[in-house]
Amino acid sequence: MKRDNSIYCLKRAKLIQLILTICMDLVFFILFLQKSFQAAISASPSLIYLCAAVWISIVSFLLFLLWDLTLLRSLSAKSRELNRLVYLDALTSIPNRHCLDGFLTDHISSSVLPTLGCCMLSISNLGMINTSLGRTAGDNALQDFSEILEKAGRSYGFVGRNNGNEFVLVTENASEEKMKQFLSSFEKEITSYNKSHTPIQFSSCYSLNQECCFTDLGELFAHTSNKLHHR
Repeated sequence: MKRDNSIYCLKRAKLIQLILTICMDLVFFILFLQKSFQAAISASPSLIYLCAAVWISIVSFLLFLLWDLTLLRSLSAKSRELNRLVYLDALTSIPNRHCLDGFLTDHISSSVLPTLGCCMLSISNLGMINTSLGRTAGDNALQDFSEILEKAGRSYGFVGRNNGNEFVLVTENASEEKMKQFLSSFEKEITSYNKSHTPIQFSSCYSLNQECCFTDLGELFAHTSNKLHHR
């Protein structure tokens, strides 16, 4: 997820203002403790009014800064929630396709693109689960599937939900051996899960860009997804 830099910069500016205001307040307080300053105030009533006005202004400014920081904290929380809604899939809480595209665009250079591998996976019996056990059971299967995929794929690359019941793993320095190793690890996790839960059946396929030679990630995704649906 991306951080809202505008809120971050504003919060930093407000913190700097707060520190400067506190320093001004301390200087004013220390000055007020000086006997020479106290004597000057006693000798000049107008100076008393001036000091009182300055002190009230500083305290008021400090209170408004604290209020601003409180509002910024609330805005920051709302911004994080909006980011979560935009970049994370609402059901499974793993990155969605929008996040996937943004992350890969930001982090994958053109020199790395030829080494990428893309693995697509889908729950092949999701329709049957929804029909026989209900939509809630289907949603649970999607959530559990995504958790298992995230666990199995964590050391291989970037995992996300492509759309519907389709998930994707993108890995660098991909090879036949690496992709088969990932699928074997994932299948073991699913097999273990199926022993105590509603069985999940899945289909999968992968593409190596060193063979496809695509110059765009979207083409690699589309190619792999097409292979998945025409197996």
